[in-house]
Amino acid sequence: MDNLIYTLFISVFVPILLMACLIEKKARLPIVFVLIGIFTSVFAAEINGLLCNLLAMSTYEITIIVTPITEEILKAIPILICTTTVTAKREKLFTASMAVGIGFAVLENAYY
Repeated sequence: MDNLIYTLFISVFVPILLMACLIEKKARLPIVFVLIGIFTSVFAAEINGLLCNLLAMSTYEITIIVTPITEEILKAIPILICTTTVTAKREKLFTASMAVGIGFAVLENAYY
């Protein structure tokens, strides 16, 4: 069961990555952020597992207390990086934020 998230990651990430190479340039940025959201979901699952062991809390306590905080922080990091490096336009940041959230939700909902 532990490897299920990695199998889902590969089966979702690779086709979208291939699609990103084939679409026109102006539509590529949201797709890239969807991919970042998918990767962030896997990373959040690993971080939450490590925190569960480190903090010696039950799975229920981690799910209620720690997981929402770590997931939201991890989803915000790509947007902050985008703000400082790629663009500061509100329209593009809104699109990028939605794309990260959608990518995260795709893998999270498939796994849970």
